[in-house]
Amino acid sequence: MTAHSLLSSIGMYIGIFLLAYILLLILLFFRQETMIFFPQTITEERWKQIAEDVRGETISITTPDGLTLRGWFLSGSGTAPRATVLFFGGNATRLDYFAPYLGHLRKEGVNVLLVDYRGYGLSDGSPSADTMRKDSEIIYEAVIFRSDVDPGRIYLWGISIGTGVATHLASVRDTAGVILIAPFTSMEDVGREAYPYLPVRTLLRHHFNNLALAPEIVVPALIIHGDADRIQGPAHAEKLASAWGGEHELLILKNRGHNNILQDEEVWEKVVEFVRGL
Repeated sequence: MTAHSLLSSIGMYIGIFLLAYILLLILLFFRQETMIFFPQTITEERWKQIAEDVRGETISITTPDGLTLRGWFLSGSGTAPRATVLFFGGNATRLDYFAPYLGHLRKEGVNVLLVDYRGYGLSDGSPSADTMRKDSEIIYEAVIFRSDVDPGRIYLWGISIGTGVATHLASVRDTAGVILIAPFTSMEDVGREAYPYLPVRTLLRHHFNNLALAPEIVVPALIIHGDADRIQGPAHAEKLASAWGGEHELLILKNRGHNNILQDEEVWEKVVEFVRGL
């Protein structure tokens, strides 16, 4: 093979590689929702069964663009206006699986509101970071004027991607405290760690930046992470805690990963203590 033909072959392979790489970037740009959001849907029958099992009030919230978000309001014990937790789940959370565990809070007289993101459960539409942020504000407004809710004791609880929703809401609405389980600094940081060979900043269309918002949030925070989390390591929680503008408690649990952290009884003890003690 002559030097000229060798160079031609190398050039051809480089061209094929670059074309494949560009096609990959285009695919990721337009299909990234399938890598970020994993909507879990349920049947109407399952929905009614869970509502009956947990003695929950069915909630329907209409968005400005005419879609319906579905959820449950789980009342705590007692008759006076009570502390209320707004729960924002992870990117694959099944609220019907999660709801029964919230007896820990309800026994303490705490209300819990769970509303599925767009495209999850029985909620209409398709999920995006932008709609999650906007819808969280609508959810907040839907609960704050209830007679059984103390507007001065509303807490925000986010898990994984839900920490982005909770942190955003804490930055634009009054709240008594924020609970962040398995949080991340930003979606961009998570993307860069997972795909260091890709221009994540250019590609990413769904943005949450908890680290940027943290210094301006002055309400107390409970931040919990597992030291065996392989999706977003505990360094995310540590950085977030260091930047938080208000009082905060950081708990790193040993031998807990991203998907089994709620199986740790200490998480529930800390959450109850946080909500009850403020």
